[in-house]
Parts: sequence; C-alpha cells; structure tokens
Amino acid sequence: MAEALGKEPEVVTSAVAAADAAGPNFTSQCAAIRRVVPWSRIEELIGLQHEKPSGFGLLRRLLRTSN
Repeated sequence: MAEALGKEPEVVTSAVAAADAAGPNFTSQCAAIRRVVPWSRIEELIGLQHEKPSGFGLLRRLLRTSN
C-alpha cells in the first residue's frame, strides 16, 4: 500500500527488508512493516489525516464505502 500511495522508495525498501528479517511468520512480517510504515502514515497518504487516527477504523470505513 505504501508504495502504491507514493511513499519514498527508500522507505518501502526498508519495510521489505524488515519483513524479510522477521522470518516466515506472516504476522511477524506485517508487524515489522508497520514499524517502518505505521497505519497512521498510510491514513495520511490516502488523505485521511484530518480525521482522528483509529487504527483500522478509518481504513475499514473507506473500504466499506468504496464497495
């Protein structure tokens, strides 16, 4: 998502490296990526920074309205 939303290539590369270093567990890989690019940054990149960050709440609402 970060890459598609225009996050700097260096940051995306760091997130991928962190996921690789986290081992084969998908949950650990996702946590490693979120440490580099937190959900609050994803919300900013999609233009939701004016709303109070609430983890998955804003993303869930966005996905619900787009379907």
